[in-house]
Amino acid sequence: MKKIIYFLPFILSSLFYIYIGIIDSFSAIDPFIWILLCILFNSGILMIQNKWWGCLLGILYGVAFILMGFNETGQLINETPFGIIICAYYAYLGFDLYKINNQS
Repeated sequence: MKKIIYFLPFILSSLFYIYIGIIDSFSAIDPFIWILLCILFNSGILMIQNKWWGCLLGILYGVAFILMGFNETGQLINETPFGIIICAYYAYLGFDLYKINNQS
């Protein structure tokens, strides 16, 4: 059950973008977002396999959100705070997994 935490941001992000696609249109969602979701899914796969460096893909997703927050495109919410939270989340998970794998 603990391994689901590696996929939590992927699940929440996917649900959010599917909801946006249903109420607006899927063409309103930048294709770059779908690529980022694939990266986030791969991060979870790597971390389930006890590869702590899989967190770097999750951090990459967070950095992309931070950078998207700097572009003013008239969106309702600013992505920067979410990006910071995602970076911190994956940094913590990666550090925790690293500690678990390197215990003597």
